[in-house]
Amino acid sequence: MSTTRRETTRSRRDCIRTMAAAGGAAALASCTPNTRAASDTGDQDAASIDAVMIESSPAQSGFPVPDSGYLQAVNDICRKHGAKLIIDEVQTGLGATGKFWFWQHHGILPDIVTTAKGLGGGILANAAVLLAPGIKEWFFDTAIPHSSTFGGNELGCVATARVCDLTMAPGFLEHVNVLAEQFAEGLRGGPYKVNQHGLCMGILSEELGKMEMTAKLFEAGIFTVPAWYTDGGVEFRPILTLTENEADEIIRVFRDTVG
Repeated sequence: MSTTRRETTRSRRDCIRTMAAAGGAAALASCTPNTRAASDTGDQDAASIDAVMIESSPAQSGFPVPDSGYLQAVNDICRKHGAKLIIDEVQTGLGATGKFWFWQHHGILPDIVTTAKGLGGGILANAAVLLAPGIKEWFFDTAIPHSSTFGGNELGCVATARVCDLTMAPGFLEHVNVLAEQFAEGLRGGPYKVNQHGLCMGILSEELGKMEMTAKLFEAGIFTVPAWYTDGGVEFRPILTLTENEADEIIRVFRDTVG
């Protein structure tokens, strides 16, 4: 890896940590390549920014809870300077936070949304980019709008259609919210911090490193993923179709293992 690439990677990691700690519009400004242009300062370079892309709550930072008004502030900055707002909902979309999309909790409307992972229902890998009408028209009004070696996953689309049927069915999101409250109550008071958006949770241990906690939970039968940009955090993502009895069992095993 070249020195420049190492520095870029380190800079990106520092930015993620800064945004996780600060969470507000000022954090966005401090973590963009063009700091003043992305902040609300009226810098002349703002017109050169075509889009701002963010992960609604960075999974590898342990799903930090953004400050109140953070996403609205990002949205307002984009609208003021004519930039498109792109939101990564790969982890937080499809009902995982208690609404179909995470951004719906915050009263904004992005221009582009990326989604994947759960889109295939755990059966077939699939991903999608959702475009606002004006962008869609521009995108397809070109000779070759997009090329992909493995594009056009027909079987994946069958799985995706079923996933959407399930997640948009009456009562589904209500069930997710019931489970979310069950986990919030069951995990309360342990030697860790819980960042929670519905069933998207980051568990940040005060006593265990991320790899140690991941290994201990795996041995106990709970699969988590290390939150790489934390010291002692894991991504904790129970499936959305759990029964309440299954959720109770997961909580019991988690508390017996971690505290």
